Amino acid sequence: MKTIVVTGAAGGIGQSVVKKIIDDNTVDNILAVDIQIGALNRLQSEFTDIMISSVDVTKQEDIEKLEGKIEEEKLEVIGLVNSAGIQLAGESLSYSSENWEKVLSINLSGTFYISQIIGRHMVKNSKGSIVNITSVAEKFGWPSRAPYAATKAGVSSLTRTLAAEWGSKGVRVNAVCPGYIETDLMREAIDSGRVDEKELLNMIALERIGDPIEVSKVISFLLSDDSSYITGTTIDIDGGFSIRKIN
Repeated sequence: MKTIVVTGAAGGIGQSVVKKIIDDNTVDNILAVDIQIGALNRLQSEFTDIMISSVDVTKQEDIEKLEGKIEEEKLEVIGLVNSAGIQLAGESLSYSSENWEKVLSINLSGTFYISQIIGRHMVKNSKGSIVNITSVAEKFGWPSRAPYAATKAGVSSLTRTLAAEWGSKGVRVNAVCPGYIETDLMREAIDSGRVDEKELLNMIALERIGDPIEVSKVISFLLSDDSSYITGTTIDIDGGFSIRKIN
């Protein structure tokens, strides 16, 4: 059964990716992975045909459990979207080692270990496409975002390395780099006053916040055979934020 695995499937972008894959109707099955089992159950109640698996990407035993599920269900994994991630802001001089390790273990280590087990499966079948999710935070010196920015830059570097290693084995590895996207977390940051929406829009060339589906469409393209000659690249989806429009 041809399957695409989506980690962080309970998040705003993750859910959008699941819905886009279903709309595309290009695979037999989706395996939605997240640590939030309640959110996964709600996702499965909405899309009854998908499979779910509660996985903490920081725990090796959970990752091995996921590998076992793939083997037990005899799933042919042809796509992986690494959407699991976390952002814990804080000033670098006082940032705790506990939070540093947490961000690192989810954003970077988790992406590597999930890619590793799925990559073995794909290499065995000589076919597969992996899409990682980075962030525009990797491109700038961004106060109070040191661990988040560092891990996202690491994911971009990991993407290029895995693409170089696995390309000859039939596996493509790419990444997307979203800017400000309309998720619950983004809206909460604006509503709480932590992000000034007017100031933000002034820095985006298209002068609007992105929709999760705009990210999902690019991910869907990278998963598909339409992108068969693309690997090792990171595509910006930021409305022009990274070109830093100045009025």
